[in-house]
This record gives sequence, structure tokens and C-alpha cells, in this order.
Amino acid sequence: MPWAVGGAVGAFLGLYVGAFVGAARDWVIKNLAEDSFTTVLILLTLGFGASAGTGIVAGFLNQFILLALTGTSLPALSMLLYSPLKRRRLITKYRQSEESLIKP
Repeated sequence: MPWAVGGAVGAFLGLYVGAFVGAARDWVIKNLAEDSFTTVLILLTLGFGASAGTGIVAGFLNQFILLALTGTSLPALSMLLYSPLKRRRLITKYRQSEESLIKP
């Protein structure tokens, strides 16, 4: 019988978190994020926080929690690191090409 109570609690928490994420997504799209980059980054951060919190409470040995942590942290990290690195690369390329410009 404890598995039935656990299943009911899990279903309730899943519905609650799903409703919260849906409401947060709607609010973010309507009020905060006009571009998709910000929306995706906020949702990935929200998912990472929920996964990390679940991992702290339930333990990180569950494969689904590890999959959720990996699936949310790696894309968010790549989104946060790609833009500054790309900009730095473009600035370096421009600085190198300045040498061959015609000087007044």
C-alpha cells in the first residue's frame, strides 16, 4: 500500500510542477521574453532548478534525475558560453584584419 500513496503523491507533485512550469512559461512569454533565446534560457534554468531540488531531496542516484540535470544544464551552459565566445572570436578576427586596412 505504501507504493499507492507514493504514486499518488508523485502524480500530485507532477501535476503541480507541470502547472507551475506552464504558468511560468506563459508569464515569461507574455511579460519578459520577446525573443526565443531568453525564453529558452529561462525555461532551462527553471528545469535545472527543479531537477537539482528534486535531486537534493530524493538523492542524485536516480537515473531520471541525472538525465534531467544533464538535459537542462548542458544546453543552458552552452547557451551562456557560446555568445561571449563568439563575440570574442569576432573581435579578435576584426583586430587581426585591422592591420591590412588602408591607413589615411
